[in-house]
Amino acid sequence: MLQALPLSSGRPLFLEVAREVRRWSAEPERIALVVGATDPAALARVRAQDPAAWILCPGIGAQGGDLASVCEHGMTDDVGLIVNASRSIIYADNSEKFAVVAGQKAKELQEEIIEAGFQYETTFAVEGLAWLDKNYFKTRSDENKKKKEMKLF
Repeated sequence: MLQALPLSSGRPLFLEVAREVRRWSAEPERIALVVGATDPAALARVRAQDPAAWILCPGIGAQGGDLASVCEHGMTDDVGLIVNASRSIIYADNSEKFAVVAGQKAKELQEEIIEAGFQYETTFAVEGLAWLDKNYFKTRSDENKKKKEMKLF
């Protein structure tokens, strides 16, 4: 994997890119990072380096990413994750029953999120997108956190 390539500093490329991205903005809460759900160790390293970063985690479902592992390695008390499942939903069926089967797959992801104790926010198009935040209701009542979330979206 190119992103794991060690640089002269000995640190992997992905950590240097993540650090540089944070330097680009005077408003760091408007920056988001992308870390694949299939590499929980990388997610843990990015989260340790930047505990306040918004992180999009693609790869739940067909790519083999595990929702529980993503939550374990990526959640903080201050910021949640945005996770999505695409292929497991959009390629769930290729018959005339596609809409029903895709809807069922999206519902399964929603149920998995809820069973794990997290708040399911919404589904966009046919991709399951969830805002995971251990303190969802507290966050929603905190006007500053709510404004940060709305800026991102």
